[in-house]
Amino acid sequence: MLKILDKKSLLGKKQENQDACLVKSFSNGDMLLAVADGMGGGVMGAELSLKTIALLDEFFEQEVEYPLTKLRQSLFMISDEIGVMLDGQKGGTTLCMAYYQEGKIFYINIGDSRVWVCRQKEITNLTLDQNRYEYNLLNNLEIKEDDRRIIHNILGLSSSFEIETTLDSKEWSAIGSYVLEKDDLLLLSSDGFHDFIEPQIFCEDIEENFESILSQVKEKSHDNITVIIAKEI
Repeated sequence: MLKILDKKSLLGKKQENQDACLVKSFSNGDMLLAVADGMGGGVMGAELSLKTIALLDEFFEQEVEYPLTKLRQSLFMISDEIGVMLDGQKGGTTLCMAYYQEGKIFYINIGDSRVWVCRQKEITNLTLDQNRYEYNLLNNLEIKEDDRRIIHNILGLSSSFEIETTLDSKEWSAIGSYVLEKDDLLLLSSDGFHDFIEPQIFCEDIEENFESILSQVKEKSHDNITVIIAKEI
């Protein structure tokens, strides 16, 4: 069974919170978790992330038998809806989702929000941030911290075809499943959180000192900060 330990979405140092998140539980014990982060520098960042979460909430009216199929379908539905909202303007949102079912999670990531797991104080990133930094790292090219801000794939800017191509690429590891073990910690976060911590240190200290760690992130982060933490019990 998955237990939600904490859920935070904070303004941070920005004037507007462009993040949004969802925790939805179903009667059979299934659960849907999601984090969306509106595109900085684009139009309607907050509106697009909130709309994305609202659409997900409506799309998953009840538990589903084939979570990955439903998650994949949701991407195209959301992309179409926010495309209408944008009407040719430049904007978009990242989105990471995890559907929990009987001790297993099914996940998809578009952009640089993240799904990750802490097991026995060791961290595993299930998704790879789809930005220039990670691309250059994978290809042994020069990396710069500013490259984290240049996202290769984002809902609203990327067409359905491009989303499908990215999901099918082993390079990004954007879609998959993972079996949780007892006491595993599952996290979904926006880059305003995980870009400003040392993940391994956080993983070692999360349950005892989450609020303290969050305060440290708030001091360093120049972005909105959103994180969902759950535990397999």
